Amino acid sequence: MNKLNIAIIGAGWWASYNHIPTLKNNNSVGRIIVVDNQEERLAIVKEKLHVDATYTDMDEMLEKENVQGAIIATPHTAHYAPAIKCIQKGINILIEKPMTTTIGDARNLADLAKSNGVEVMVACGWNYTHYMLKAHQRIKEGKIGKIRHVVAQMASPTGDLFNGEPLKGTESAIFRPPSSTWADPENAGGYSWGQMSHLLAALFYLIDEDPQSVYSNFQLSSAGVDYYDSAVLKTDKGTTVCLSGASTMPGHRGYMMDIRIFGTEGVLVFDIERERMEVMVDDGDDIENVMAPGEGQYPEQPPVERFVQLCKGEKVHNPADATVGLRSVETLYLMHQSAKSGKVEFLH
Repeated sequence: MNKLNIAIIGAGWWASYNHIPTLKNNNSVGRIIVVDNQEERLAIVKEKLHVDATYTDMDEMLEKENVQGAIIATPHTAHYAPAIKCIQKGINILIEKPMTTTIGDARNLADLAKSNGVEVMVACGWNYTHYMLKAHQRIKEGKIGKIRHVVAQMASPTGDLFNGEPLKGTESAIFRPPSSTWADPENAGGYSWGQMSHLLAALFYLIDEDPQSVYSNFQLSSAGVDYYDSAVLKTDKGTTVCLSGASTMPGHRGYMMDIRIFGTEGVLVFDIERERMEVMVDDGDDIENVMAPGEGQYPEQPPVERFVQLCKGEKVHNPADATVGLRSVETLYLMHQSAKSGKVEFLH
């Protein structure tokens, strides 16, 4: 098979740190084409990462290049426009989280992708692990019965980032995460859009339910974006979900993500800090922990690797599709609306 041509839209921190190197190490990838609106940044990427082509105009790239897939790695609020252009061309996309930052954009993207037969993957790494697939399968099989209640929390070592300061640990990166993306309240900055999008992607991969209403409270950082998040979510099937997010996990301890799903016949526990995914059921036929030491760390490469397989035409499982992305955006948007209004906000 001929090697793939993959476009990357947005040449910032994560694209240069993870996406481009992962593509370069994949033998199925031929040309890597990068699009960014800053010529200076493109010149640095060309020099340091030796990509095959660069463009400042996406329309020109789509006209001149024959690409089999595109990775959308622009700032949060700039995901939608390039994603739609790719979908209209029939190009599969891997899109950074959050998929979009408005419900209308998320619905349009999901609908257009479906009508055009285009696959959408959201780059939420934990969803692409074997233990998440196992958890998904056990719930789908009805192992814990009907889902009634969920407790889901996440904490990250990102306090500096959401205070508008440089993120510790990125000093040697080609580009560092910009405060304009992460700490600007007018640009979908804050912990919920930036980090809880991972938690919600995992949640909506595990439970096949739509958000219906949200009540939330935020504590803000010095930059004016949400720093600590709490919310109560109710789904269309009546499931109650307690959500929590915190940006001040000590850096040397990494991330926390803990999801506990309570059903009529048992409980599923997923916890990356303690590296534990197990099922406890009423009849005693428990499923013991399936995670190995080290598997709780964030999986950086798997979303890109799975996406390359998809673009090759292989039949792959998509654990963070447009539906997962849409439900996550709906929840995040309602959280922000509720934090502003002080009321329960309903999905219309």
